[in-house]
Amino acid sequence: MKNKFCVLFGLDGVLIDSESQNISIWKYLGDKYGSETAKPEQLVNEKSLHDILTKYFSHLSEKEKHELINDLKAHEANLKIHEAKGVKQFIEGLKKNGIKTGLVTNSSQTKLDNVYKQTDLNNTMDTIVSIENLSKFKSSISGFQLAAKELGFDPKDCFVFENSLSAIETAHLNGMKVIAVNDSSLFKEALFNITVKVIPDFTGISIEELQAL
Repeated sequence: MKNKFCVLFGLDGVLIDSESQNISIWKYLGDKYGSETAKPEQLVNEKSLHDILTKYFSHLSEKEKHELINDLKAHEANLKIHEAKGVKQFIEGLKKNGIKTGLVTNSSQTKLDNVYKQTDLNNTMDTIVSIENLSKFKSSISGFQLAAKELGFDPKDCFVFENSLSAIETAHLNGMKVIAVNDSSLFKEALFNITVKVIPDFTGISIEELQAL
């Protein structure tokens, strides 16, 4: 397949290590506003903000939801961003080999702006699909499909790095080759038939391995 493919990345838990901070803020928000699940911090990682508010905070008034969103944005604007292990070197290798890259994320623009301030990730991506620009499309196109389209690749010629089970399933259903970024043995079993590889971080994959998959 040589270099006739593109590489798409998720953000949280993939390019950046933010799980512990996400758990902390959603525990705080759940305690402050009350939620319809005992531990919202354990359930929100794979969902968009709209889905979280609908499923776990539907008892709130519109004013209270607005206050919760402002609290969340204030937290996201001040997150300390840590790039995932090996990611910088891996992306540099992709760019040196002329491989197109894209970021696909449900993160808010507030969080993305903070990521861009602390890292060089936005300058290494050939396209960025966020929940804001995806919402402009009334069809059921996924973020992965839109990113592939913008890069000029068929889904079958796209590799996707993700750690969210729902995102992994979506990319797989889109006909893409998925590499899961997760070191849980239980997670590996669940992903056996829908991924081509499972890695703990980006030190567990090389450009040569990617080309051979």
